[in-house]
Amino acid sequence: MPEVYVKYVGKDIAKYFGATKNPEVVQLAEGSTYGELIEFFYKRFCQCVQLKGGKMPNKELFGAFVFISDGRNLKRISDEPVKNGDEIVVIPADAGG
Repeated sequence: MPEVYVKYVGKDIAKYFGATKNPEVVQLAEGSTYGELIEFFYKRFCQCVQLKGGKMPNKELFGAFVFISDGRNLKRISDEPVKNGDEIVVIPADAGG
């Protein structure tokens, strides 16, 4: 069962995904892909928004976040399998340098 380490960058980003720790460890089913990991994040995001009294968010709102591992955007490699020990960074899409 692969584990990934998720770091939420930016003030309060972790709370949008229901994370109680930052970084946090997420366990996935064997053979999971990055696309499935993104779907996991989307479900948690929707649950947290609804718990805070909001309506069901759409994918466009979820698109305000970028998921990076080893310098690669996970949305672009969604068919690749997750590797045990991956470090995933979640940042707001408007974060720049």
